[in-house]
Amino acid sequence: MNRAEILDTARQIVTQDRNDTYGEPEDLFAALHLVKRGLDMARGGRARIPADDALDLAALKMVRAAYRPGHIDSAIDGAAYFAIFGELAAVPDGTWRENDYSRLRDTIIANAAEVQA
Repeated sequence: MNRAEILDTARQIVTQDRNDTYGEPEDLFAALHLVKRGLDMARGGRARIPADDALDLAALKMVRAAYRPGHIDSAIDGAAYFAIFGELAAVPDGTWRENDYSRLRDTIIANAAEVQA
């Protein structure tokens, strides 16, 4: 696939396919903004850690699920991001260590292979 084909495919996805599944991007991102501000309020003054990024991705899936509850991919992806959050948040000092990412990545890949088998 060349760059023109990639851009054409991306245009198709964001102007039709995604709109059909998740609604207008403006509405999706407005709702996501509100959910993420709620997460920021709950976090308080605590510095962001990598686990917070997993929550942000789960928030995206929650907003998408609210728009189209029957689209099971959002529930599956959201559950996966919450599981990742749980593992990342379990790092005792709340900091990021490269070996934690490698272990988590390997687990996700192994689980995905089991699901496909």
